[in-house]
Amino acid sequence: MADEIQYRHDQTSETLYAVIVCTDPASDDFGEYWQADSGEWEALDTAHWGNYDVALTETPAGGYRYVGTLPAAIAPQVVSVLVFQRGGAAPDIDDALVAERTAIWTGSALQAPHKAMEAILAVVAGVSTFDQSTGVATFKKQDGCTTGVLVTVSGVGTRSSAAVS
Repeated sequence: MADEIQYRHDQTSETLYAVIVCTDPASDDFGEYWQADSGEWEALDTAHWGNYDVALTETPAGGYRYVGTLPAAIAPQVVSVLVFQRGGAAPDIDDALVAERTAIWTGSALQAPHKAMEAILAVVAGVSTFDQSTGVATFKKQDGCTTGVLVTVSGVGTRSSAAVS
């Protein structure tokens, strides 16, 4: 995917970048920073700050909208995307934080936390069906018609995949 990070800034022609922090309490990487160069999470190390940045590009030029791509190697989980305005020639721990967004990274898109609540509500209180021949459980949203969650269950009763819509 591309351009999952989107931010509308109040100025044009700025140099902005994002830093990704794992904020998923269920993850072993909770509180750690994504290193773009190694493709791994690590505890904050200010000496590595330049390795944490994800470039944001103003699109279109002069359009105040900055976009960037979340690294595909990040597993689905809750992340915080911190947007900084670069003050010097390279990213620095003292750069100004201009925005922060916590979202659910699905592996291909950032979803707002309310989407997770919709999925939970669909499973807990929605209409559900289970197709024994395919092993697919379908949970409908509050309207009773729109699919909220699809879960595929293997022959031994374990979940093999899930999709939130």
